[in-house]
Amino acid sequence: GAALCFDGTAAVNGAVFLDNGGLDGAIHVRNGSQLTATDCEFTSNGGDFGGGISIVGVASLYNCHLRQNSATRGGAIDNRGTLLAVNCTFRENDLIGPSDVGGGAIYNGDDCTLLNCILAGNTSNAGGGGIDNDTGGTLDAVNCVFAGNEARSNGGGLYNRGSATWRSGPVRAWSWRP
Repeated sequence: GAALCFDGTAAVNGAVFLDNGGLDGAIHVRNGSQLTATDCEFTSNGGDFGGGISIVGVASLYNCHLRQNSATRGGAIDNRGTLLAVNCTFRENDLIGPSDVGGGAIYNGDDCTLLNCILAGNTSNAGGGGIDNDTGGTLDAVNCVFAGNEARSNGGGLYNRGSATWRSGPVRAWSWRP
């Protein structure tokens, strides 16, 4: 389980999720459910599917910080639904254990939009140190920074097997160390 599991619609503001663990990390957003999280912190959470958040429904994150989370799919977020992240940071998250799928920060198997986000210093034992955009996944990144992400196999910043677009503005990548 997760620290919080949502059915229906929920809003979380200014919450700190620290050292939670379970199958679905700190928060699980179920199919047909909708979560809006604003000014939240997710630190040192762990799970099999998304150390910070597991999404099967819809999640919108605004000004959230996800740091040092770990999972066997999607170190910070495992998205199999719809994810919108605006002005969020993903730092030092880790995909652990043997896995066919990756995503040190984000595993995306469905729809993911990132606006003005920073993905830095994330690692993956598989592909996609920053993001693993799987077959069938759609990723839109706008004005995002990918810095110093590392993967054991393909794609330090992004491993793309789906559809990835940079709709406007540059996606910048450079070396970053904590």
